[in-house]
Amino acid sequence: MKLQYKKGSLITLAMIAIGGLVNYQLTTSEIITAPSLDVNNSIELANSIPEIELPNIDGELQSLKDWEGKNMIVNFWATWCAPCLREIPMLNLLQSNQSDAVQVIGIAVDREEPVRRFAEELNINYPLLIGQMKAMGTAQAFGVEVYALPFTVFILESSETLGVYTGELHQEQIDEAVVLMRDFNSGKFSLMEARVLFQRI
Repeated sequence: MKLQYKKGSLITLAMIAIGGLVNYQLTTSEIITAPSLDVNNSIELANSIPEIELPNIDGELQSLKDWEGKNMIVNFWATWCAPCLREIPMLNLLQSNQSDAVQVIGIAVDREEPVRRFAEELNINYPLLIGQMKAMGTAQAFGVEVYALPFTVFILESSETLGVYTGELHQEQIDEAVVLMRDFNSGKFSLMEARVLFQRI
């Protein structure tokens, strides 16, 4: 089934390789605000959780399948991305207040050291996986082809992909997505109906 990206403002990700190591930097000339995506533009998203393992904050390999059977909000972010950092307090609150309804997971397109520092400074209370280029490989495994941050993949407890929101999330969108996930789990909507409704968030 073809799914669509949720519309949102985007900040282009600039990836620069130096001396064989990949670092992520943004300069004024590299910050480009892309036009909102047309909801009539379909893309092919993975219907299930991809077989991907990334190191967690302690350096241990962990898979998204470790949270299989839960609603998941998988947030792709980086320490240098201002909209990404604005999302973190909201995601912290969601994890604290609704851990029975949803599991938040952060995937950092970044280096280990700054991620650990920001995790401590911002008191991030949900699991973090760190990947640099491998993190973008995870996005590709979901079928995501827009290399911009932040973006967030919503996965149902049935392990099926509900949709992708590109751009900065706000409380209203999070609240509506969590309700939609609950309604789908209770049988109120079919998967197709839930995916269509997600596009309206």
